[in-house]
Amino acid sequence: MDDFRDPEDDTVTPEAVEAGPAPAPRRRRRRGLLVALGTVATLVIVGVPSALALYLNLARGAGDVVDRMVPNDADVYATVYLDPSLSQKLNLQGLIGHVPALKSADQLQGKIDQGMDVALQPEGLSFAKDVRPWLGTQVALAMRLTDGTPTAVIIASRDDTRAAATLARVRTTDTGSGDHWSEQQHGGISVWVGTPPAGTDLPSIAYAYLDHTAVIGNSAAMIDSVIDTDQGRRPALRTTAAYTSTLQRLPAERVALAYASGPGITGALRKALSDTGLGDPSVLKLFDQGAGSLRSLGLAVSAQHNGLEADLAEVTDTSKLTPAERAALQPSATNATLDWIPADAAGFVAFGGLKEGIQSLIQGMPSGAGSTGLDLTAPLHALGLSDPKGVLSHLTGDVALEVRTGSGSAFPGGALLAATDDAAAVRSFLDGLVAGFGALAPIHTETYRGATITSIPIPGLGDAGVAPAYTVADGMVVIGSSPAEVRAVLDAHATGSRITATPGFTAAGGGFSPAEPVLYLDLDRVRAAVEKLLPADLAHDYDTQVKPNVAPLHALRFTEQSSAGQVTEQVFLAAG
Repeated sequence: MDDFRDPEDDTVTPEAVEAGPAPAPRRRRRRGLLVALGTVATLVIVGVPSALALYLNLARGAGDVVDRMVPNDADVYATVYLDPSLSQKLNLQGLIGHVPALKSADQLQGKIDQGMDVALQPEGLSFAKDVRPWLGTQVALAMRLTDGTPTAVIIASRDDTRAAATLARVRTTDTGSGDHWSEQQHGGISVWVGTPPAGTDLPSIAYAYLDHTAVIGNSAAMIDSVIDTDQGRRPALRTTAAYTSTLQRLPAERVALAYASGPGITGALRKALSDTGLGDPSVLKLFDQGAGSLRSLGLAVSAQHNGLEADLAEVTDTSKLTPAERAALQPSATNATLDWIPADAAGFVAFGGLKEGIQSLIQGMPSGAGSTGLDLTAPLHALGLSDPKGVLSHLTGDVALEVRTGSGSAFPGGALLAATDDAAAVRSFLDGLVAGFGALAPIHTETYRGATITSIPIPGLGDAGVAPAYTVADGMVVIGSSPAEVRAVLDAHATGSRITATPGFTAAGGGFSPAEPVLYLDLDRVRAAVEKLLPADLAHDYDTQVKPNVAPLHALRFTEQSSAGQVTEQVFLAAG
């Protein structure tokens, strides 16, 4: 807090400020203030860089000034740094400059004010007049995933008097004036608690002002915990081993941060499964096997010179993993499918472990119909998926799905790729499946680059550019939407003109491991394909109102890196 507080100022309590006149009665009763302030805590995470609108000066930034108040038993902590580091400000400023609707500070601030007022107006409050004047360098949310979901929104303040006045007005708003209010003392701090009338489904509301910080929530006990943590009577979340080890895996330069306790998240999800009637023992067993090892999750959002980056760290307890799960966390060989994806693909997803994943899923399925009423034993056997010597045993596990646009059809085409260690066995399996469609359409074969392409020109699908086709060549199974898509994949492999070597892919994010899962979208190609499908009556509005603001977005890439005890994922939105 030393970055922005005046050491000579005394904390002003809300009860010391005369509350303003009550607003005119409104029809709807809602917790707009809590909703709106909670929304502030997620603005950056969903892509609105509000920091520039509040702190345009190129100062060094304030850092995390409220984490000292978050109780150690909080299951969720999320925060937005409204005064981030200098490098983050410069990067944000450069990115925003490419978006016409947000080119000026006034435009950006107007967008934020407009969005926040939607939540605040039903309470008779204005974000621009009642909140922004005192809003400090950070907004955070702390939550326990227990009964009632105790939650506190923690807001750093730069004006004690104005902040306290706004909190006092909560008691006179449309919702607040109908509540029964009581003042409690905790640690020498006044905590105001509003209890809604009996028979309503509105939650309680509580607030306090301490240490140049506003705290508002749905539980007086949660407010008390924040006070105790700030005053040193209980440890803070930032002192726990789970929290510190998670943050060590995330970029230090960021504009937003979120943390979640693994046991808290999995416990809440498991309870939800049971409460909704989905808690079948077999389902819960699968859930426990998959989620029981999760220790924590961390998310950091940062601005780079050429885009926005989100990094997710998943920390696991390896002692609770099966040998197969531990092996899956170790980097494998390079995914062979990446050498086959055409450079002009509009997007693709590639990953390994397909065979192991399907086998694990099949093994976890109960025999017979079970509680779902579905017996998949026969279909799985017919497809050769449950047979230890079936087609699944001949797949290495590497798989990819790629999509191309602009191939002469208004509809996109694409291909599924899967690596194999027995081309003859897989070819025989596919030929057997296709033989059953002979009555629908004649089966066509052709040879291209030494590979035999089999296709089925099904009547009625040709106008959409669809004629299912497949081949097996050089250890790769290629199943395409048409022979042209299969040929494009064969060309990419033969010529080396693959998407992972294009400037658009390499510029989207940091390091890339070809042994790990990856998803990529060429937004320029996707946008061009969508524009071709727009009717004339929408094209003009799109060209003038939408396109200028989405044209700076060029690519979206998701990558993953795993090792014993952790998985780190990155989402990068290339812009500029």
